Amino acid sequence: YGYSALPLITSTITVEGNGSTITRRGSEEMRFFTAVSYEEKVADLTLDKLTLTNGKNSYYNGGAVYVSDSTLTINYCTLSGNESGLTGGGIFATYSDVTITKSNINDNKSYGGGAGVYARYNAMTIIDSTLSGNEAPDGDGGGVYVVGATVTINNAFIGGNEALIGGGLMAYGSQLSIVNSLISGNGGSEDNLGGGVYLVDTAGTLNGVSIAGNSAFRGGGMFIFSGSATIEKSTLSGNEATVAGGI
Repeated sequence: YGYSALPLITSTITVEGNGSTITRRGSEEMRFFTAVSYEEKVADLTLDKLTLTNGKNSYYNGGAVYVSDSTLTINYCTLSGNESGLTGGGIFATYSDVTITKSNINDNKSYGGGAGVYARYNAMTIIDSTLSGNEAPDGDGGGVYVVGATVTINNAFIGGNEALIGGGLMAYGSQLSIVNSLISGNGGSEDNLGGGVYLVDTAGTLNGVSIAGNSAFRGGGMFIFSGSATIEKSTLSGNEATVAGGI
């Protein structure tokens, strides 16, 4: 799993931060929390009112938090300036249910994708939260990258993220619902695809969503490679692309 600041979590643990910050100093690489179940979803990690900064794993997934076959709940937290050489600069979650509420996931970096959050084969809910300034220079999904997941995003801001594909959000083989959210100012390199949102084999529903001011070579606002998107009471405006500025 890579180096972790705290012992491996295999049971129910709640960390009450009370506004405190955990940061990595010096040259030694480590993430902060690693939760793994050897039986189905026994590990259950809750982080509350905590800031995690400068976590780093150059050769492993998950710069700040890694969960596998577990449950992860994040409330009123900030994950900022964390980095992974693979996927999940802020959070890496596989076969794990994830709930993120009233939190900021900002300015994280990963080279394999999902600079803010990388989640696969799970259910994930993001509510009243911000994902901004995350960067996946060689990967997909600057803010969020989901694979084979059921994802609900409500009242979120996904802005200023960058990636090769899906600057704001990349979804592959997933069920995606975005409600009452703003996806703005996302992009990437000159030849990137899907500045705001990129969908592959995904059924997406957008209701009350503004996709504005994103940029890409193709599909400034959205790029739908395969699958479907149902868009209701939403706005696509001011997106830029060499080919297909809106969708």
